[in-house]
Amino acid sequence: MTFFSDAPLFARSIIASSLFLALICLLVQIIYSFSRNKIKTLIFDSLLFFANLIFVSLLSAAANSRGGDYEINIPLLPIVLYIALVFIYSIARIIRTFIVSRNTLSPLSIKQALDNLNSGICFADSSGRIVLINHTFGNLISSLIGEYPQTLDETEKALEGALQIDDAVEKTYKFSDGSVWKFTFLEINEESLRGFSQIYAQNISDLYEVNQKLLDENEELRKTNEKTKIMLERLADRIREQETLKLKMLIHDDIGTSLIKIAKIIQGDKNENIKQQLSLLENAVSFFANNKVFEFKNADEVYSKAKALGVELIINGELPKDESACELILSAINECLTNCVIHAEGNRVFANISESESAWSVSITNNGKAPEGEITEGGGLTSLRRKTENINGEMKVLSDKEFMLVLNLRKDFYND
Repeated sequence: MTFFSDAPLFARSIIASSLFLALICLLVQIIYSFSRNKIKTLIFDSLLFFANLIFVSLLSAAANSRGGDYEINIPLLPIVLYIALVFIYSIARIIRTFIVSRNTLSPLSIKQALDNLNSGICFADSSGRIVLINHTFGNLISSLIGEYPQTLDETEKALEGALQIDDAVEKTYKFSDGSVWKFTFLEINEESLRGFSQIYAQNISDLYEVNQKLLDENEELRKTNEKTKIMLERLADRIREQETLKLKMLIHDDIGTSLIKIAKIIQGDKNENIKQQLSLLENAVSFFANNKVFEFKNADEVYSKAKALGVELIINGELPKDESACELILSAINECLTNCVIHAEGNRVFANISESESAWSVSITNNGKAPEGEITEGGGLTSLRRKTENINGEMKVLSDKEFMLVLNLRKDFYND
């Protein structure tokens, strides 16, 4: 059996050095146990460390002894096995400690988690002294004053050096690097933490950029709406000009044709209807008295007029088959189309037509604003009333809650 003192010098040195390395590993474990307040583990590992420290000192002295000055008569194999066990124990404890530390919360792990946040966070006690601050928050304030803040007052004064981009948004600042941060100051209401406060800084650069683009787009939309409004006003002027031109052409044709027909009648032409020609001439000349009413032969002409004015025309019921009654109703609808656009500022006209055994009843309304008072009939309504009463019909203009034109046309006039 080989004893330690009988082993070669280099073998004794290697054994002593191995035990020393094992002690280093054990010392690392002791330091960690101390930082984690593991009292039981700390006591056991400390006793083991000091015992082995004495043992390694004896081995080192025996390893460096020459000529038998100092000998340790312990078999070599148990010493090697013991050192291996100390190594295995130390390494196993370090590995286990590492695994446990990865799955256990500690003040250090909480601080590391806060430092990894993309948002800034800061806690202060009741005196305003900062007790916890993460890297993001500290770097934000440091970019303004060159160092981490120590108190809340120092933080608020530092923020005065940043650009507050919008007074309507509380505590929102733009920093020199172009980023935009919103700072929220909160009081902690937890009983055990009463008096402590928290400041939360959130990066809203993307949201701010989107809002700015939205504001720019809204401004462009407003300008576009103004241009569209001007174009619509010009379009309305153009439509009025076209209607005026059409009116002039109709007057020219009506007067000219009627005068020619009447001249033929005076000359003895029996094929012309003097009553019809006088009616046409009266209608044409009535324009100069501001009571001209267009006469329409079919509904398509009225629908075309409504489309040109930008008005949706809705006719409920059947138009009379009698041509004269149909023309009068279409003339009334035409007059209401014009009044809807000019006076009521609406875009929809509703005409309800019903028929009984003795008469046709018509009511015409629109979706425009209600009349502010009693309606004063102009030239168009006056002319329409005269034509209605000339055939023993009835016309009413109502303005209590909304504009409504009511016509009652007796069938017996047309049957005669």
